[in-house]
Amino acid sequence: MKKIEKVKIILNLIILILWQAYLKAQQIVVDEVYNTGIQSTSLNSIGVYGISTYHTGVWGVSNNEYGTIGQTGSSDINKSGVLGTGQVARGVTGSSVTGIGVYGTSTGGYGVCGKSTNEIGVLGESTNSYGVWGNGKTYDFYAWKEDGSIAYGQSSSRRWKTNIINIPNPLEKMAQLRGVYFDWNSDHGGLHDVGFIAEEIGSVMPEIVGYEENGIDATGMDYSKMTPLLVEAANAMRKEYQEKFDEQRQLIDWLIATNASINEEIDRLKQFVNLPIAKTNFAE
Repeated sequence: MKKIEKVKIILNLIILILWQAYLKAQQIVVDEVYNTGIQSTSLNSIGVYGISTYHTGVWGVSNNEYGTIGQTGSSDINKSGVLGTGQVARGVTGSSVTGIGVYGTSTGGYGVCGKSTNEIGVLGESTNSYGVWGNGKTYDFYAWKEDGSIAYGQSSSRRWKTNIINIPNPLEKMAQLRGVYFDWNSDHGGLHDVGFIAEEIGSVMPEIVGYEENGIDATGMDYSKMTPLLVEAANAMRKEYQEKFDEQRQLIDWLIATNASINEEIDRLKQFVNLPIAKTNFAE
């Protein structure tokens, strides 16, 4: 029995030595608590590669920095710093209590790229801040669908909504707003732009503006939700136009009837006087 235990110990030592040799060959370094957990570099292939049938292929956790960080020097936009694939689950998952769950940067390709054939390409959730945040020179967020289907969608269904009413006094609300040209300050790029002043929109449509904790300074607004107000304003203008059109139609009908009555009176008067009197015709 003691010999068997000794053999087990020797085998475990051999496995440990071989494992350490493998790590050294793969340039994998186990480091301090507050530094890199596993560091791996490769000149021509994959730095870290993990595969699992039922669980996590590669999992990284950090208390103060990045759980997993990947970098690629390839100029091919299809090459990734971090690549995760999943058949029925998530390819890459990042979570953070106070920071960023997944953070991606790129000088020539995609900062974060997500693809899915059946589910969500990129999913962002946050309890205190942004679900997904993008900052780009051309577009902060860009959506494209080659099949012509909906490129951008927001949850909406009659099934999930109660207390539905039309927006009241839309024209009065529109009259309080203005579209402006402006220049962003240096902290926000310094570029020329067009849009609204969020605080002004908030005084009319507070539901679509986000504020700092002081409740005074705005942090942003949902431009897409100006559309319902514009639709109701157009409907109100159409209603006013239709009412004026109906009034004018009634006035025209009255003038035509009055003109016919006047012509009848002229015909009766001509029976008493033998003078040629020209008829009037307001309808012509």
